[in-house]
Amino acid sequence: APVKCYEEAVRLDPSFPEAYYRLGLALSVAGREDESEKAFHEAVEVYERLVKKDGKDAGAQFFLGLSYGKVGEYEKAVKAFKESIKEAPEENDDRYYELGLAHYKLAEYAESVKALEKALAVNPDNFPAVELLERAKSGRERREAFIKRQEQLRKQQEGRGTSNSNLSTNANSVNRNAAPAPTPPPGEVRPRRVEPPN
Repeated sequence: APVKCYEEAVRLDPSFPEAYYRLGLALSVAGREDESEKAFHEAVEVYERLVKKDGKDAGAQFFLGLSYGKVGEYEKAVKAFKESIKEAPEENDDRYYELGLAHYKLAEYAESVKALEKALAVNPDNFPAVELLERAKSGRERREAFIKRQEQLRKQQEGRGTSNSNLSTNANSVNRNAAPAPTPPPGEVRPRRVEPPN
């Protein structure tokens, strides 16, 4: 029945963006994913028009961010959530939570942690924020460890590059004075050099 209600709301007022958003949610719950995605795209279009008329509408910015998130456009969602937070008359933990979630989806873990900590400062009982904060911190630590490891490998490669060039210089000077490699007797096959796989 919720699907029919929101379909009717959209039919009665095609410029009512929240009806499209709620319709998308209802369709998703009903397992009608293609129709759900279409409703979220329509919500994005109507909210974008609304925000163009009034960029200071914190509610429209928030629902635009939610709609972007539903269609996987997390960078745009981040921008909309930031505008929503900037224009909101008072702090709201849901706005910070959704901003943190969008950053998390983009693997921007440090930014996610900041937003989620802000959500919890506003409302310490926001349990989804507590749970996501732990995952974001873990992601941030993994990312920092990965970057640190990449930096170590880069330094090792630079160090090897210097020592390898010294070795090849020394090898060349030795090879100039060395006798040529013996040729195999007739009928004997010289072993082929096998290149390592890439």
